Amino acid sequence: EDKNSGIEIGSPEETALIEEISAKFPDELRENEKLVKFMAACSLRNRYYDTESSLKRLGKYLQWRKQTFGDYKDQTIEDNQLLREQVRAGLIYLSPTHMPNGAALVFIRMRHHNPKEFDHHATLRYWHYMILCSLIKDPSLAVHGFVFVNNSEGATMANTDIQVPRVISSALTKCMPIRVNSVNLVNPPWFFRLIIPVFKALFPAKLAERINVAQIDELPALLSVPQEVLPTELGGQVEVDSHDGLLEKMVAENIAV
Repeated sequence: EDKNSGIEIGSPEETALIEEISAKFPDELRENEKLVKFMAACSLRNRYYDTESSLKRLGKYLQWRKQTFGDYKDQTIEDNQLLREQVRAGLIYLSPTHMPNGAALVFIRMRHHNPKEFDHHATLRYWHYMILCSLIKDPSLAVHGFVFVNNSEGATMANTDIQVPRVISSALTKCMPIRVNSVNLVNPPWFFRLIIPVFKALFPAKLAERINVAQIDELPALLSVPQEVLPTELGGQVEVDSHDGLLEKMVAENIAV
């Protein structure tokens, strides 16, 4: 199905639509105009510029944002010590090279997750920051989507918090204007295999069908992804930044979302 609307990112036509649907949220605009217009743009791109569904998605996001963060203030890494610690821990990494179809590969290393230090609310806010940063750097990702690869190699029960997929699945399916192409669980330990049916049940049926369980050597064929997109520990060629290196890079960018 061809869903190309003919409207280009950054075009006058897109700008007019951003203004149109943003104007429906005057209170939110007064609190953070930049955020509202950015998320309006993401919603329009994600919904192929259908104003009705874009307006609905934007409204759901803004409601979720207020409930999750308490306000519409920007997330920044410069003045958020907890967020800096999470970035340094290295749970989430976005491959600098996109998939052949333009999607971004989000690499998650479960062994770096410590639920005792970062509860599911903090992890959700961290995940949200990383995704929105990627949308700012490449606006086309609202259209092309994301491929999530969760490598559980080396993870133990101490790294597992079932509340994390619950809150993220809720944000993904109800609020965030992004497209999830697939979720890939790599080398899940035996105890996680037992709860995979529970994990899948957290997602709508359409999205649950995109959840795959695989071994590392199965990923290139499963995802039709070249080695220059995959991190080295998944059999690819991308050297993942050191924890401090990733933090330094993100602090230097200091993106506010």
